[in-house]
Amino acid sequence: MDAILYNRVGKPVALLIKNEDENVISLWNGIAVGYLFEDQIYGWNGKQLGWYIDGIFYDMRGFQVGFTRRRCPVVVSRAPAKPKQLIKGAKKLRDFPAKKPQLTKGFSLMELESLLESGRSRQA
Repeated sequence: MDAILYNRVGKPVALLIKNEDENVISLWNGIAVGYLFEDQIYGWNGKQLGWYIDGIFYDMRGFQVGFTRRRCPVVVSRAPAKPKQLIKGAKKLRDFPAKKPQLTKGFSLMELESLLESGRSRQA
């Protein structure tokens, strides 16, 4: 089942596309920018971006940066139409996972859009 990812003000930013073999994070233009591996978020470029725990995206410092609808702390905006096609490109090898920091209820200084864009592969 797919899930919409919202930033801290309830704006829909990306789509988490869940299927049997991987959980891909796509922007609304259909470009894959990341994926989930266990509780870690990786960019398509292989860099770890943070953690995904119980519907909340945390940055590398442990601050909240994104949410699924049920975990978003504010009223969410309506999402645009899902992309018709998913553009994956070549996925880079995953970096070794970082040590998980203390997770906090505070918001990240980084916006979810910026975090996800930093995981984009140069090819996509």
